[in-house]
Amino acid sequence: MSTKTTISRDDDYHLYEEAFDENFVYLQLDKNVEYKVKDNFYGRTHEKQLTVTIPHDVWREIIRGYVQKYGDNL
Repeated sequence: MSTKTTISRDDDYHLYEEAFDENFVYLQLDKNVEYKVKDNFYGRTHEKQLTVTIPHDVWREIIRGYVQKYGDNL
């Protein structure tokens, strides 16, 4: 049984929450996904960075779905 609660979904993505995690939302990208990962060490400092490229039309759908679900609580 899944613990995912869908906020918004399309063929290109799935924006969801986990049932027992009130602090985060999760974004699964299924198509047109490009990303870069940086993992740098500067002495004792460790920098991690993830950059994701999302097409504008997909991003607008993600935002629209989020606002539809949580618009009154923004």
